[in-house]
Amino acid sequence: MPVSDRAQEHLFNEIISYYESTIQSLFKEQSPGKIRTTKAKMVEEIAKKLVLCACKDANLDNDKIYFKQTTYVIPLHDSYLKGLADSYLKKYISKHKEKFFYRLGCDVQCYYGNRFLLAIECKSYTENAMLKRVLVDFSLLKNIFPDTQLVLLQLESMLGGDYSSLKSNIKGSKATHTIMSYFFRCKLTDYHLAQR
Repeated sequence: MPVSDRAQEHLFNEIISYYESTIQSLFKEQSPGKIRTTKAKMVEEIAKKLVLCACKDANLDNDKIYFKQTTYVIPLHDSYLKGLADSYLKKYISKHKEKFFYRLGCDVQCYYGNRFLLAIECKSYTENAMLKRVLVDFSLLKNIFPDTQLVLLQLESMLGGDYSSLKSNIKGSKATHTIMSYFFRCKLTDYHLAQR
């Protein structure tokens, strides 16, 4: 049975209270590094709370939901090796192929039972350079986890082409849409928590 409206409201109020108290704690902070780190950790915690809230609402067994930081090994792509023109390099890489890989993780990894359910990148704010990195990482992740859902959760967005001014119909920037069009396998879900 889905979570009652009252229980759902309580969960959201808890998230809002956490957000407000964290932001309040930063008002007197002088160190830009400390501010950035605190905001990043706050977005990660909010992501976890929102996932648990959504899972409760979807009537998923909360005992099977867990968060774990794992680094995955992305292997060298075979087509890269086949396409190498330098025969010496091709032979060398072939001989040592197990040593050629890229380690990849993401901010919040949500599992349900044995299934890697959600990969969530959390950002205080996101602009196109960060979006490209997120999309490249998610693209690589999709090679080993094709069914994992990909989420970008951001406190503030700089992707709207409107400098995040509040509008009823946000179209997004032309550059952002163009970048995303090249990563069609990613099917990125983008949420932002605050607007200016």
